[in-house]
Amino acid sequence: MNQLTRFEIITALSKHLESLDYVYALWEAGSAAFGRVDAYSDIDLHVIVADAAVEQTFVQCQSVLTALSPITDQYRVPEPTWHGHSQIFYTLKNAPEFLLIDLAVMKAGSKEKFLQPEVHGEPVVLFDKTGAVTANPFDYEAHDAMLQDRIAHLGAMFARMQSYVRKEILRGNILDAMYFYPGTLRPLVELLRIKYDPTRYNWGQRYLGFYLPPADRKKLESLNLIKDIADLDQKQKVAQEWVKQLLDDLSEGG
Repeated sequence: MNQLTRFEIITALSKHLESLDYVYALWEAGSAAFGRVDAYSDIDLHVIVADAAVEQTFVQCQSVLTALSPITDQYRVPEPTWHGHSQIFYTLKNAPEFLLIDLAVMKAGSKEKFLQPEVHGEPVVLFDKTGAVTANPFDYEAHDAMLQDRIAHLGAMFARMQSYVRKEILRGNILDAMYFYPGTLRPLVELLRIKYDPTRYNWGQRYLGFYLPPADRKKLESLNLIKDIADLDQKQKVAQEWVKQLLDDLSEGG
């Protein structure tokens, strides 16, 4: 049997959902919103429905998917979810390994729908009956003020946290040192995001490589790859100097 394509799955869901009175809009998010779909991309779908229609929307979606292929696995994120919406992941027997379906169903009355293109990319709208796929203007002034607070916080906390890595290195305890090493990398990554991709300052390393200069990307990749405790010792020092430089560059008046 031929495997299902991305287009076939999305088209089937879109056609059926658009026919339902209580479904108002559907769009692709994720890699599609950034123009980065490739052979390994999953399908990130966001749908806006009447507030009382979340469960029946999932039932309808599962009916469409089952008509295409047996569902071999599904996982519903426990609620309340961190984002406030209902979300199920589906794996289809007749789809490629990486072509998972990540379906988020949003109530029309919910406030945050992850539509600001400055943060979430440009939604690939499949249909929009009510003009619901509309983002509020991005408040750059408020965002910049918040980033200055984050920079100050990172600067205050970073040096204090490095002693935990350092003392485990001196003890020769690589496991504990690596446990604390994210306390070195996370602030570094956030500062790099603030410098090069500020609207997504809190996205961690996700997509960060697309925004870094090649030399900085290579440097950050190296700091993520630790051979042994001596290598960790050296790379923590490199990271500390880099953070110091970024704090100087990013702080007001710096």
